[in-house]
Amino acid sequence: MNDVPVEAYVHPSHAMNQPHVLDVAAVNLADYSARFGAFPLGSLRIVEVPRTVGGAQSLPGLVLQSEDLGFLSRVPRDSGTIDLPAFVAANEVAHRWWGSQVDGAADVPSGLVSEGLAQYAAYVVMTRWAPSRVNAIRQYETHRDWRGRTDALDPEVPLRAAECEGHLVYSKALLAFAALGNARSIDQSL
Repeated sequence: MNDVPVEAYVHPSHAMNQPHVLDVAAVNLADYSARFGAFPLGSLRIVEVPRTVGGAQSLPGLVLQSEDLGFLSRVPRDSGTIDLPAFVAANEVAHRWWGSQVDGAADVPSGLVSEGLAQYAAYVVMTRWAPSRVNAIRQYETHRDWRGRTDALDPEVPLRAAECEGHLVYSKALLAFAALGNARSIDQSL
């Protein structure tokens, strides 16, 4: 399970976060493999792409992460802030299961399963790996959801029908899954 090599390819002058991103990816790979099944590929490579490409994307065995989301971002020392390189890497590694091996049914848009479950999986790993940063993640996602609602031109669709509305498939889905996870934890402790 843990014998999958994890590599990062970055511009030499951007290598300050390379060890951090490699550590995060290895932790995520081990956690997700234990929870969701063995990693289906022989290796995992994280490749820095120019910020003009934007964002991050997960392909089979390959995570493309823009320089500003992983390699040039400062990893904040303040434990009450989001570790963006870690959270983005966690989300993209989770796509090897959510959206790659498991996707929505034919009549359900894939946004909730692909993005929502990958985002929640990243959040769960962060609750164990960097618990002091979890409140910052929840606050950020709550504000992102509110901003999205404010800026939306059309009425909000139910989560199960969301496809590419970022505030729904990333933020609201994460918050909804986290609430369900908390309710389940409370239920099991009774």
